[in-house]
Amino acid sequence: MSELKEDIEMLKKALELEGEAMSRYIKHISSIRDPRVNAALEGFRRNETGHKSEIEGLMERLDKTLKGDG
Repeated sequence: MSELKEDIEMLKKALELEGEAMSRYIKHISSIRDPRVNAALEGFRRNETGHKSEIEGLMERLDKTLKGDG
């Protein structure tokens, strides 16, 4: 497997982990009653959303490079 394909595979795993983290934060937010804790967790969840978007952008760029479009 080429180095570029390995990078894309690692980003796919990172994307999966970000999704799992987002799901955990949502679950915790729905079960914790303290509004300050929930506000903090919501901020963390939003960060994960940003990370997810960044990873998707990186994957798109690497995929284009792999296909010779970038």
